[in-house]
Amino acid sequence: DLPLDSENAYLQYYLALSLQHANIRLDEVLVRYNHDLENGFEPFWIYFNRGSLYFTLGDIENAKKDLMQAYKLKPYDLELKRKLSLLDENTF
Repeated sequence: DLPLDSENAYLQYYLALSLQHANIRLDEVLVRYNHDLENGFEPFWIYFNRGSLYFTLGDIENAKKDLMQAYKLKPYDLELKRKLSLLDENTF
């Protein structure tokens, strides 16, 4: 158990990602991603994964915001483009 206020951004990120993939404690995952973003962890991955989580939770508005932030950082990422196309399909 890593405290939510731990300043180790790498451990925070990998724990959040593991929890997200296991589909458990998703509210905690959001807190950890937010904390990582504040502590300077690679923003592309935070925006990408947090946006994906928002999409899973049905929060299309926040999903789109985060995935577009990720797109600004790496517009050539193929998985990101796939997620954005899924998002567009689900907004109509």
